[in-house]
Amino acid sequence: MKYCLNEVDYTIEKIVHRIKNTDLIPSIEPIKNNLEQNMNILKNKGIDNLAELRKIFKNKNKMADFAKEVGIDGNYMILLRREIEGWIPKIIKIKELKTISKNTVEMLEKMDINTVDKIFNLWQIKNEEEKILKEFKNELNELETVFKMSDLSRIRWVSPVVAQILLELGYDNPKKISEANVEKLYKDFDKLNIEKRYFKGKIGLRDINRVISEAKFVSEN
Repeated sequence: MKYCLNEVDYTIEKIVHRIKNTDLIPSIEPIKNNLEQNMNILKNKGIDNLAELRKIFKNKNKMADFAKEVGIDGNYMILLRREIEGWIPKIIKIKELKTISKNTVEMLEKMDINTVDKIFNLWQIKNEEEKILKEFKNELNELETVFKMSDLSRIRWVSPVVAQILLELGYDNPKKISEANVEKLYKDFDKLNIEKRYFKGKIGLRDINRVISEAKFVSEN
Protein backbone atom coordinates (compact mmCIF):
# COMPACT_ATOMS: atom_id res chain seq x y z
CA MET A 1 0.00 0.00 0.00
CA LYS A 2 1.36 3.38 -1.05
CA TYR A 3 0.38 6.95 -0.17
CA CYS A 4 -0.75 7.58 -3.76
CA LEU A 5 -2.87 5.44 -6.02
CA ASN A 6 -1.26 2.71 -8.09
CA GLU A 7 -2.13 4.47 -11.33
CA VAL A 8 -1.18 1.57 -13.59
CA ASP A 9 -3.53 -0.81 -11.78
CA TYR A 10 -6.32 1.78 -11.76
CA THR A 11 -8.14 0.62 -14.88
CA ILE A 12 -10.62 2.49 -17.06
CA GLU A 13 -13.33 0.29 -15.51
CA LYS A 14 -12.35 1.49 -12.03
CA ILE A 15 -12.41 5.08 -13.24
CA VAL A 16 -15.94 4.62 -14.61
CA HIS A 17 -17.08 2.95 -11.38
CA ARG A 18 -15.67 5.73 -9.23
CA ILE A 19 -17.20 8.54 -11.26
CA LYS A 20 -20.59 6.81 -11.36
CA ASN A 21 -20.58 6.36 -7.59
CA THR A 22 -19.32 9.81 -6.64
CA ASP A 23 -21.49 12.73 -5.59
CA LEU A 24 -19.74 15.16 -7.90
CA ILE A 25 -19.74 18.89 -7.30
CA PRO A 26 -22.26 20.57 -9.67
CA SER A 27 -19.66 22.02 -12.06
CA ILE A 28 -18.16 18.55 -12.65
CA GLU A 29 -21.46 16.64 -12.86
CA PRO A 30 -21.61 16.79 -16.72
CA ILE A 31 -18.83 14.17 -16.98
CA LYS A 32 -21.43 11.53 -16.10
CA ASN A 33 -23.08 12.25 -19.44
CA ASN A 34 -21.86 9.77 -22.09
CA LEU A 35 -19.30 8.52 -19.55
CA GLU A 36 -19.06 4.91 -20.72
CA GLN A 37 -19.09 5.94 -24.38
CA ASN A 38 -16.21 8.37 -23.88
CA MET A 39 -14.25 5.92 -21.74
CA ASN A 40 -14.63 3.26 -24.44
CA ILE A 41 -13.25 5.74 -26.99
CA LEU A 42 -10.22 6.24 -24.74
CA LYS A 43 -9.79 2.52 -24.24
CA ASN A 44 -9.94 1.89 -27.98
CA LYS A 45 -7.10 4.39 -28.33
CA GLY A 46 -4.95 2.26 -26.01
CA ILE A 47 -5.60 4.19 -22.81
CA ASP A 48 -6.19 1.40 -20.31
CA ASN A 49 -5.49 2.99 -16.96
CA LEU A 50 -5.15 6.14 -14.89
CA ALA A 51 -1.43 6.53 -15.56
CA GLU A 52 -1.96 6.66 -19.33
CA LEU A 53 -4.92 9.01 -18.98
CA ARG A 54 -2.94 11.44 -16.83
CA LYS A 55 -0.20 11.57 -19.47
CA ILE A 56 -2.77 13.11 -21.82
CA PHE A 57 -3.78 15.61 -19.14
CA LYS A 58 -0.23 16.95 -18.68
CA ASN A 59 -0.30 19.28 -21.67
CA LYS A 60 -3.51 21.25 -22.21
CA ASN A 61 -2.83 21.92 -25.90
CA LYS A 62 -2.06 18.28 -26.61
CA MET A 63 -5.13 17.25 -24.63
CA ALA A 64 -7.29 19.54 -26.78
CA ASP A 65 -5.76 18.11 -29.98
CA PHE A 66 -6.29 14.56 -28.71
CA ALA A 67 -9.93 15.27 -27.82
CA LYS A 68 -10.57 16.65 -31.31
CA GLU A 69 -8.84 13.67 -32.90
CA VAL A 70 -10.90 11.03 -31.05
CA GLY A 71 -14.20 12.94 -31.11
CA ILE A 72 -14.60 13.81 -27.44
CA ASP A 73 -15.78 17.31 -26.56
CA GLY A 74 -12.86 19.45 -25.41
CA ASN A 75 -14.78 20.87 -22.44
CA TYR A 76 -15.65 17.33 -21.37
CA MET A 77 -11.94 16.49 -21.21
CA ILE A 78 -11.25 19.62 -19.14
CA LEU A 79 -13.88 18.61 -16.58
CA LEU A 80 -12.68 15.00 -16.58
CA ARG A 81 -9.15 16.22 -15.91
CA ARG A 82 -10.31 18.39 -12.98
CA GLU A 83 -12.11 15.49 -11.36
CA ILE A 84 -9.39 12.90 -11.82
CA GLU A 85 -6.55 15.18 -10.73
CA GLY A 86 -8.52 15.68 -7.53
CA TRP A 87 -8.06 11.97 -6.79
CA ILE A 88 -4.32 12.41 -6.40
CA PRO A 89 -3.48 13.02 -2.72
CA LYS A 90 -1.72 16.28 -1.93
CA ILE A 91 1.85 16.13 -0.67
CA ILE A 92 1.71 17.91 2.68
CA LYS A 93 4.76 18.97 4.67
CA ILE A 94 4.84 17.47 8.15
CA LYS A 95 5.52 20.92 9.61
CA GLU A 96 2.05 21.92 8.37
CA LEU A 97 0.53 19.52 10.91
CA LYS A 98 0.08 22.15 13.61
CA THR A 99 -0.31 19.72 16.52
CA ILE A 100 3.08 18.09 15.87
CA SER A 101 5.92 19.53 17.97
CA LYS A 102 8.84 21.36 16.41
CA ASN A 103 11.17 18.77 17.94
CA THR A 104 9.42 15.89 16.18
CA VAL A 105 9.39 17.78 12.89
CA GLU A 106 13.11 18.46 13.14
CA MET A 107 13.92 14.85 14.10
CA LEU A 108 12.02 13.59 11.07
CA GLU A 109 13.67 16.14 8.80
CA LYS A 110 17.10 14.89 9.93
CA MET A 111 15.99 11.49 8.63
CA ASP A 112 14.99 13.14 5.33
CA ILE A 113 11.30 12.65 6.18
CA ASN A 114 9.62 16.00 5.65
CA THR A 115 6.33 15.12 3.95
CA VAL A 116 3.41 12.87 4.86
CA ASP A 117 3.85 10.61 1.83
CA LYS A 118 7.42 9.79 2.85
CA ILE A 119 6.54 8.67 6.35
CA PHE A 120 3.49 6.76 5.13
CA ASN A 121 5.45 4.85 2.48
CA LEU A 122 8.39 4.12 4.79
CA TRP A 123 6.01 2.84 7.44
CA GLN A 124 4.99 0.05 5.07
CA ILE A 125 8.57 -1.29 4.95
CA LYS A 126 9.37 -3.28 8.09
CA ASN A 127 13.07 -2.43 8.47
CA GLU A 128 12.37 1.26 7.76
CA GLU A 129 9.53 1.28 10.28
CA GLU A 130 11.84 -0.24 12.90
CA LYS A 131 14.50 2.37 12.14
CA ILE A 132 12.02 5.21 12.67
CA LEU A 133 10.63 3.65 15.85
CA LYS A 134 14.14 3.29 17.27
CA GLU A 135 14.81 7.00 16.78
CA PHE A 136 11.50 7.94 18.37
CA LYS A 137 11.40 5.53 21.30
CA ASN A 138 10.60 8.43 23.66
CA GLU A 139 8.11 10.10 21.31
CA LEU A 140 6.03 7.15 20.12
CA ASN A 141 2.63 8.77 20.71
CA GLU A 142 3.45 11.79 18.59
CA LEU A 143 5.06 9.64 15.90
CA GLU A 144 1.89 7.55 15.76
CA THR A 145 -0.12 10.76 15.35
CA VAL A 146 2.04 11.80 12.40
CA PHE A 147 1.47 8.44 10.72
CA LYS A 148 -2.27 8.47 11.33
CA MET A 149 -2.59 12.00 9.95
CA SER A 150 -0.56 10.99 6.91
CA ASP A 151 -3.00 8.11 6.37
CA LEU A 152 -6.01 10.43 6.65
CA SER A 153 -4.36 12.91 4.26
CA ARG A 154 -4.77 10.36 1.46
CA ILE A 155 -8.50 11.09 1.49
CA ARG A 156 -9.74 13.78 -0.87
CA TRP A 157 -11.03 16.93 0.83
CA VAL A 158 -9.12 16.13 4.05
CA SER A 159 -6.78 19.00 4.94
CA PRO A 160 -4.41 18.87 7.96
CA VAL A 161 -7.06 20.66 10.05
CA VAL A 162 -9.82 18.27 9.00
CA ALA A 163 -7.48 15.33 9.65
CA GLN A 164 -6.85 16.60 13.18
CA ILE A 165 -10.58 16.87 13.91
CA LEU A 166 -11.25 13.38 12.54
CA LEU A 167 -8.39 11.99 14.60
CA GLU A 168 -9.71 13.59 17.78
CA LEU A 169 -13.10 12.04 17.07
CA GLY A 170 -11.49 8.59 16.90
CA TYR A 171 -11.45 8.19 13.12
CA ASP A 172 -7.76 7.37 12.73
CA ASN A 173 -7.77 5.63 9.35
CA PRO A 174 -9.74 5.72 6.07
CA LYS A 175 -11.57 2.45 6.78
CA LYS A 176 -13.11 3.80 9.99
CA ILE A 177 -14.28 6.90 8.16
CA SER A 178 -15.69 4.80 5.32
CA GLU A 179 -17.85 2.94 7.85
CA ALA A 180 -19.00 6.08 9.71
CA ASN A 181 -22.62 7.12 10.09
CA VAL A 182 -22.83 10.35 8.12
CA GLU A 183 -25.23 12.16 10.48
CA LYS A 184 -23.27 11.22 13.61
CA LEU A 185 -19.96 12.23 12.08
CA TYR A 186 -21.46 15.49 10.86
CA LYS A 187 -22.83 16.39 14.31
CA ASP A 188 -19.67 15.34 16.17
CA PHE A 189 -17.42 17.15 13.69
CA ASP A 190 -19.44 20.36 13.92
CA LYS A 191 -19.59 20.22 17.73
CA LEU A 192 -15.83 19.75 18.11
CA ASN A 193 -15.07 22.52 15.64
CA ILE A 194 -17.34 24.93 17.50
CA GLU A 195 -15.73 23.98 20.84
CA LYS A 196 -12.12 24.27 19.69
CA ARG A 197 -12.55 26.77 16.84
CA TYR A 198 -10.32 24.93 14.39
CA PHE A 199 -11.70 26.98 11.51
CA LYS A 200 -14.42 29.49 10.74
CA GLY A 201 -17.47 28.42 8.86
CA LYS A 202 -19.14 25.06 8.73
CA ILE A 203 -18.85 21.82 6.79
CA GLY A 204 -22.21 20.64 5.46
CA LEU A 205 -23.78 17.21 5.74
CA ARG A 206 -23.24 16.63 2.02
CA ASP A 207 -19.54 17.51 2.39
CA ILE A 208 -19.15 14.97 5.21
CA ASN A 209 -20.86 12.37 3.05
CA ARG A 210 -18.37 13.13 0.27
CA VAL A 211 -15.47 12.59 2.69
CA ILE A 212 -16.96 9.22 3.71
CA SER A 213 -17.35 8.20 0.06
CA GLU A 214 -13.77 9.24 -0.75
CA ALA A 215 -12.54 7.28 2.30
CA LYS A 216 -14.21 4.18 0.82
CA PHE A 217 -12.28 4.58 -2.42
CA VAL A 218 -9.00 4.99 -0.48
CA SER A 219 -9.61 1.98 1.76
CA GLU A 220 -10.48 -0.18 -1.25
CA ASN A 221 -7.26 0.58 -3.14
